[in-house]
Amino acid sequence: RALLSSRKAVQRKCIDLANEIRGLFRIFGLRLPSRIDQASFDERVRPIIEADPDLSHALLPLLDARAVLFAT
Repeated sequence: RALLSSRKAVQRKCIDLANEIRGLFRIFGLRLPSRIDQASFDERVRPIIEADPDLSHALLPLLDARAVLFAT
């Protein structure tokens, strides 16, 4: 039961970070498709972030943290 509870908490945080990244994209005037699979989120978003230096400073740490949580 504790394992399931902790797994669910990690999943929620992973989704929270993805939503935070989406929200920050909107601030920069970018929109992501409404449906991106959790497994392919990093590969779809990382090239967009790395192409813009302003986005890189703001979003790469969030994307890296999300990738670590997703891998867990």
